[in-house]
Amino acid sequence: MTASKLSFKNLNNVIRWQETENINQISFLQIIFIFKQQNLNKMGFRYHKRIGTNKGLGLNISGSGLSSSYRSKYGSIGSKGFSIKSGIPGLTFRSGWGGGKNKGAGALVVLAVMATFFFVYISIVVLYNLIRLLIWGGTELYHLGLRLYYRWKEKQALKLEMQHAETNKNIS
Repeated sequence: MTASKLSFKNLNNVIRWQETENINQISFLQIIFIFKQQNLNKMGFRYHKRIGTNKGLGLNISGSGLSSSYRSKYGSIGSKGFSIKSGIPGLTFRSGWGGGKNKGAGALVVLAVMATFFFVYISIVVLYNLIRLLIWGGTELYHLGLRLYYRWKEKQALKLEMQHAETNKNIS
């Protein structure tokens, strides 16, 4: 059975359901819910919503559930597959991670890659700030040493001046 015949048959089921329930208006989401109840989700209609966060990360909501993805100017990668932009508007290459028993393995691969990049990024930031802290601490210790040296030098100069004044006083 082709997808168009299946969709047409399902639409007739929805219309019959609408007539038996005496409902004048039916929403798009109600139609999707009915198809899901009848396990007829191989239809032409799709529902998809993406909630984007900053820097390309996003949460996708669709009829099949929740998934995560990352978008860049070159394409996107997610738990269900990836796409690569060609540079021609509207033309992209899309591919899934596979199907069958290991269908969820793609999500684990994406999560592992994203977690690796996240931890590498955090490690670089921590290492950079640790180096900055050590440099700052070293310069502060150097300046403290200079201040203490100049105070000691000043005290030595005052002692010498007082001794010189005393010797001049004793001589006269």
